[in-house]
Amino acid sequence: MSGYIAAGPALLLGSLPAIPLLRRITGRVPDRVHSVAYVVLLVAVLVVMVAAGP
Repeated sequence: MSGYIAAGPALLLGSLPAIPLLRRITGRVPDRVHSVAYVVLLVAVLVVMVAAGP
């Protein structure tokens, strides 16, 4: 359990510098691309959760 507690802040601290860097590199993503990618990711998570089972 303590591994999960340590992993959360580590992931957050690792992602914070990446966000502004990627925003400068990638520019603006069109709304339609963003919405389609969001739905695809949701479906991917659903498939993995169903495949993993209880």
